[in-house]
Amino acid sequence: MNLLDSWAYAVLFPDTKGIELVAMPGVISIALWLASLSPTDSPNNQKWSALSLFWAILGEALWVAVGNFQDQKWLFFGALFLVLLTLIFSKRCFHYGFLGVQVINTLILLLIGLPVADLLIQLRLSEAVQGTGMEPALYESRGINAQNAHFFYSYDEAHGDPSAFAIWWWNFQSQLNSNVVRGCYEQLPGHNPSYRLRHGGHGTFFDCPISINSRGFRGREIAVPKRNVYRIVCLGESTVFGMTIQKNDKPWPELLEQMINERLKPSRPVEVINAGTPGWDLADNLERLHSDILPLQPDLIISYHGYNGFAMIDSALPSVFGPAPPPYPKRPLRLVAEAEYRLSLKEFVRRYQPPGSAPALLPPLQTPYADCYRRLIAFARTNHIRLALANYSMAINENTGQKLMSFYNGFGTSVVYVRARVNAIHSEIVRRLAKENPGVAFIDTHPNLDGDHRKFMDVVHFTQEGRRQLAENIFAGIRPQLERDLASSTKSP
Repeated sequence: MNLLDSWAYAVLFPDTKGIELVAMPGVISIALWLASLSPTDSPNNQKWSALSLFWAILGEALWVAVGNFQDQKWLFFGALFLVLLTLIFSKRCFHYGFLGVQVINTLILLLIGLPVADLLIQLRLSEAVQGTGMEPALYESRGINAQNAHFFYSYDEAHGDPSAFAIWWWNFQSQLNSNVVRGCYEQLPGHNPSYRLRHGGHGTFFDCPISINSRGFRGREIAVPKRNVYRIVCLGESTVFGMTIQKNDKPWPELLEQMINERLKPSRPVEVINAGTPGWDLADNLERLHSDILPLQPDLIISYHGYNGFAMIDSALPSVFGPAPPPYPKRPLRLVAEAEYRLSLKEFVRRYQPPGSAPALLPPLQTPYADCYRRLIAFARTNHIRLALANYSMAINENTGQKLMSFYNGFGTSVVYVRARVNAIHSEIVRRLAKENPGVAFIDTHPNLDGDHRKFMDVVHFTQEGRRQLAENIFAGIRPQLERDLASSTKSP
């Protein structure tokens, strides 16, 4: 196998054998060049030295390429150092013209400056990892260098780096499992779902304390019977429960109660109960209506369901939705990885045509999700409870660009692409069912929220600003009903 065959094999098949094949010819090339150097300055000797130098630099450059694509840092930086030494040494062996000297000097500065610039970026990012509370072993278990870890969940702050979100999402899951699940959940063997919030449980999510009352709801204790209280129950998933991370963060049901009392100033007490359960969907919550919700004697139920039940809408989608975007590559230099990712993403955007016009397989109102909503509507009507159905807001929607979609790689990008379409179908289901059932209110939560990734800490969970905006949108949706129900005891806004 000749030199070019060996190097091509190493690049195309980046395994241990490939490294061995490219290493030996490269070493031979360097040795030949060094051996060609002599005190004599004959034309033949100069030509032989130049040819040997060419093969040596080519071999070292391929070492750099193999180390880069295999994410072998020792090989990458070692070869980079050899290239640097070769270029510096060549200036003493050959008489380059003015242009040649400028080219060599530029290459030397680039070889020195690129790792230094990358190191400065890594040092800046490593400062952020100190605030995560995440052990380095957890990063390593994900194949992520702790020195590159950062706490960002914002697309803007992370400069669109999918690896930043992947680290954030792993940290989110780690905090949830170790601090919230352990203190606030209890197992229910033989039941579906197999767990619920532990009555009287306590936990901490990042810096935010979480308390579960004696009836299994997040927040303060609930009086039964309710007496003269106008009671609102917010039914939903973790996006109702509230994945609050700062000490003073509040779930949106609590913010909604404040808005009602401050803006409507009712003389009759108004109470908003947080009945959200992380991991549950609408079908799960239907099973608790008679046992947990009806005893609370609610005057109004607000349903904010979405992501956890999206599988019940999958039957309305074509079986093939389209390819996922390219993954973010692992490379020794972050700057190189970023450049490579941007080029591959640009090519993906050029080729990929989202099949948004593909026909649905099952009409939205015939999906299991729609059937669950009908059961909720029937329950509210039978028990004379007012009902408001809200659509679901996410950080992404069908109008979101490819770069932002790809940022959520850690969440599962192929899933995110499909779920953006599913959420549009879910909104259609909620809107049409509210329209078909007199007395059922529709709440549009999308204004100033849906698709605004700055108000989300991941694809679905809100920042505190996002929770505030959701409370605003829900308040606007139920305000007419509240003013009618509380007319006899409400002062002017």
